[in-house]
Amino acid sequence: MPASLPPYCKKRMKPCMPQNALARIPFAGCNMRHRAWLLLCLCYCGSVLAQQQYQQQLQQTTSQIAEPSLEELLRTPLNAVPRDVEITTASRTQQSADTAPAITYLVTSQDIRLFQLRTLAEVLQLMPGIQISSDGGFHYIGVRGLGRHADFNSRLLFLIDGVRANDNIGDAMLVGTDAIVDVESIERVEFTPGPGSALYGNNAFFGVLNIVTKGVSRLHGVALSIQLDSLQQQQLRLNFAHREQASWESWLSASINERPNIPLTYPAPDQFTDLLQSQNHEDFYRLQGGFKSSGWLWQGAYNQRKLTIPIGLSEPFTPEVSDISERNYRYRISKKFVFSTEWELDAKLSQSGLGFQRLEPYQDPRLQRFVAETRMDGRWRHIELQLANRSFASHLLLAGFEHQQDLLQQITIGDAGFPPAFTFIGNNHRTGIFLQDLWQILPEHTLVLGARFDDSETGPAITTPRVAWIWQTTADMTLKLMHGSAFRVANLNEFSTNALTIHPIPSEEKIETTELAWQHYLTSQLQYRLAFFQSNITDLIEIDPFIGAFINGSALRSHGLDAGIEYRGRQQQQFRLNWSWQNTRYQQQTKLLENSPSHLLNILYNQPLFNPDFIFSWQTRAVSQRETLLERLPGYVLHNANILWQLSDELELSFGIHNLTQTRYYDQPSLTAPPIQNFDRTVRIALQWRLHR
Repeated sequence: MPASLPPYCKKRMKPCMPQNALARIPFAGCNMRHRAWLLLCLCYCGSVLAQQQYQQQLQQTTSQIAEPSLEELLRTPLNAVPRDVEITTASRTQQSADTAPAITYLVTSQDIRLFQLRTLAEVLQLMPGIQISSDGGFHYIGVRGLGRHADFNSRLLFLIDGVRANDNIGDAMLVGTDAIVDVESIERVEFTPGPGSALYGNNAFFGVLNIVTKGVSRLHGVALSIQLDSLQQQQLRLNFAHREQASWESWLSASINERPNIPLTYPAPDQFTDLLQSQNHEDFYRLQGGFKSSGWLWQGAYNQRKLTIPIGLSEPFTPEVSDISERNYRYRISKKFVFSTEWELDAKLSQSGLGFQRLEPYQDPRLQRFVAETRMDGRWRHIELQLANRSFASHLLLAGFEHQQDLLQQITIGDAGFPPAFTFIGNNHRTGIFLQDLWQILPEHTLVLGARFDDSETGPAITTPRVAWIWQTTADMTLKLMHGSAFRVANLNEFSTNALTIHPIPSEEKIETTELAWQHYLTSQLQYRLAFFQSNITDLIEIDPFIGAFINGSALRSHGLDAGIEYRGRQQQQFRLNWSWQNTRYQQQTKLLENSPSHLLNILYNQPLFNPDFIFSWQTRAVSQRETLLERLPGYVLHNANILWQLSDELELSFGIHNLTQTRYYDQPSLTAPPIQNFDRTVRIALQWRLHR
């Protein structure tokens, strides 16, 4: 082992009894019909449990004056742009988006319904500056002109209801059909771009994404939903929620999904195309729930996926399949303690885990058949304490402590049926302490000062500062000037790759960003925003295509513009346009960075056709050309259309066509694999039936 390798992990040779992960997976042998009957039985049981009339929360008396909640603002008639929407991601405390110390973009549950979004990846593609590609098994996220190969989404920090959700193997989160969160359970997604390490520590490199899930007030009793599409994907979902007045509340949702005959991502010989596509199959299920009583909140989630990907062993071409099995779980307990009007403490304790196994056949030089096995297993515990103080006039002081203890970090590589050739074990912990002061200097001026100290087993102690100035020039105009920094430490996946190729682990990568944002409500129906940013990136961790190992690359300079406009008409029309221009280059070279589009465009439009219960929606998404190592991929434009019909309070029907013009476009998420062609038009149908309110 090279002397330069840190005490992050140990590479060692040891025998290991191979385990069949599928033997421990419930329902692994069940077909879709059996799972459907299971969910229908659960539906019946849920309706029995929810016989009591659903209790609405008591409204505040008219004499009380309070800021409107996001849910109230989303119910605002569509002839006015919502104002003073409350968010939490920008400053770790609830405040108006207009006065928050960063620009935050929102996708709501209403957007998910109107545009019939199926995965978290589709939700994120509505966000300015985000571009997503897929290799058929994993979705890769590019942000603000940087979409490096093999980074596995580790430059974004993901939160679920404010709790860190990045795993402890690749510091990533799954966002495709394999995401632990069902999009129908999402209340909203908040995206705050820019460095966020001064509040959140490691991985908040290009921004922070907070996925806020629905509670009892939005799940409404018992509901059953069915989704089908022309690619034979089918999903069945059940949720039920119950509130015992002034006592407790609970909710539970379960879903099962099957995708047979998935279109091939790479061309195959004509005589094998049908056979290989019939073997391209995915099925998964999710379970989410929560319970709340006396201020204590418990939430849990579990998901499991099995994916078979056809491959061909060359010379002669022999059809085979690669099997992927994965499972993830997380649960958390939290409570907010309010000691007085000046002091409150928010405490959260969570535990998460993942298991991944890939079996892939291959031939050695003598054409002998073997099955390569890769396993990743992780388990970690996270505790977070945040203290808020309002004792000083015009100040909101926040102090926080976070600690993550990795209980299990392990990657094994070898051949199935034999002891592992390599085992990489981690034993890491991360500790962070942060301070922040939101200081309202004058009624129209707010200054935000903050800093965080982080330490871990895998990297040096790092301090990241932050400063922001918000000027409410008028009631309709806001100017924000922000400067911050962030870092990311190499993860276990990157370490194991370098250990296999006998290369040292790269040092942490760093970024500094300055951003100027302007938001203006021209009328109650029309607003626009502009955000200019400039970033300097040093020691970027990237894979070297010639040695197959991760290195610290050359310094990068990135700058760009996010522009958006929103209009809501008197006939309840809604029009939104987001355009992102981004330019990322090596400081000592003139060429653009690979796999990084310069322009991204999103156009969203919806309006009632005959009455407010029959809504037509349109989405256009455009991506400019991108450079790769060997070629230039052309840009493309995709169009999606959808109709949402609320037949009654209990029944809702949705019909949509995605990639309406059947545009052929290419992605290249992998550094060495050829570009992936996408062109399938998809017809989607969804039905939601509320069985009991």
